Amino acid sequence: MPIPWCDKLMKPFAVFFILLSLVFSTPLLAGARPSVWLLESARGNIVLLGSIHVGDESFYPFDDAVEQAFETASALVVELDVTALDGAEVAAAIRKLGMFDDQQLQNKQGLSSVLTPGAQQALAVFCRGDLKVHCPPEAQMEAMQPWFLGLHFATAMLANSGFQTQFGVDSYFLRRAKDKDVIELESFTQQMQAFSGLDARAQSDFLSQSLMEFNSGSDKVTELVDAWRHGDDDALRLLVLEPMVTAPEGQAIYRALFQRRNFSMVEKLMGQVRVGESLFVVVGAGHLLGQEGLLSLLRAKGFIASKF
Repeated sequence: MPIPWCDKLMKPFAVFFILLSLVFSTPLLAGARPSVWLLESARGNIVLLGSIHVGDESFYPFDDAVEQAFETASALVVELDVTALDGAEVAAAIRKLGMFDDQQLQNKQGLSSVLTPGAQQALAVFCRGDLKVHCPPEAQMEAMQPWFLGLHFATAMLANSGFQTQFGVDSYFLRRAKDKDVIELESFTQQMQAFSGLDARAQSDFLSQSLMEFNSGSDKVTELVDAWRHGDDDALRLLVLEPMVTAPEGQAIYRALFQRRNFSMVEKLMGQVRVGESLFVVVGAGHLLGQEGLLSLLRAKGFIASKF
């Protein structure tokens, strides 16, 4: 059973959140620069870099102006410090937010009980075909919330492409932070809550889209990353946000994974800005985009923005 709105979202959708929103591509020539903005105000300055969270060694270094801005910044700000994750917190969050509990499973309230018919069919077809090797055992899948299983497939697709989180832009700067203060805008649990807060229909849609992208995602992501490495924010917006916000079924996902998080990130940033200092902020490029992106929200707070 096809899902009509999925065609509108065949620009990278599930994979997009790993690349440009949460924790693949064509090579980025050393010295090239993606979207970097300088935001100035009387209360302090922000250098804002839109990142992707996986990559390869060819991405680095950035050009001298960006590298110097990082070196002179008073602090590095990231969505999540992936170098300092608490294993106990990660395990607890996944168990609580990404899995059905034992009582639910005993009562037959697992994955199959919440999936839409279209998502059930898409998963069954995927796990019977050539790609079934990427499917967890049936009992394990039944214990996974739809959003968590969707991320499993999106992550597997990226892993097959040979790109690694250790070469993501945030990881690159975190490794070089040394004695520089590192400020997190979110915790791992908060990021997982953004997904788990989606209703069953939105989670089913996310899973369906991740399955559809498994074969076609590489070409779509190449187009997206090409826009990213050239700092083409308009192309990124048209590739990703426009299809999402114009599809009724995509709006709940947009609100949960972008809109609400963007407002929260801005409030956290406002509490960290200091007169005479500059923050070097690395967040997924998707968070910079649109009327409710960080650029627009910070402008509304009185910052003057210019391409760095």
